[in-house]
Amino acid sequence: SLRRMKLAVKSMPVLLGDRVSLWERWAAELESIPGSLYLLKNYLPVRDPILPAALHGRVLEKMLLEVEHLAQSSNKEDRSSLADVDGEAAKHFLDSLAAWGPTKVLKEYIKLYKYSRDRRKVSHSVNEDLKSAEIALQRRYLQTAAG
Repeated sequence: SLRRMKLAVKSMPVLLGDRVSLWERWAAELESIPGSLYLLKNYLPVRDPILPAALHGRVLEKMLLEVEHLAQSSNKEDRSSLADVDGEAAKHFLDSLAAWGPTKVLKEYIKLYKYSRDRRKVSHSVNEDLKSAEIALQRRYLQTAAG
C-alpha cells in the first residue's frame, strides 16, 4: 500500500545509515515498484553518505522513464486525469534534478524565483517552486545519515 511504502522509505535513512551498499541495493529494489522513487527522492542522501553518482543517475533515469510513460498514456486515455499525474510526476523529476545538484544551483534557483516573483504578478506556480527550492536547500544543509 502507499502508506506502507511511505513509511518504509521514510525509515531508510535510519535503517541504512551510512552503508552505501545497502542504499544501492534498496534503491534498486524500489526501482522495480512504479512511483516509489518519487517517495524516495526526499530521503536519498546526497551528502552523508555520499552515494555514487551512478545511483542518482539511475534513479533520475527511472523517474524520467516513468514521466515519459505517463505522458504517452495520457495521449491514449482520459487526458484530464492523467494530465495532472503527468505534470506532477514531471515536477517531482525536475525538483529532484535540482535538489541533488550543488547547493549553489539551489541558491541560484531561489534567487531566480524571488526575482520572478518580485518583477511580475505572482503566479501560484512561482511561489510553489520557490518553496520547493528553499525546502530542498534546507534539507541539504540538515541532511545526515540518520535522517
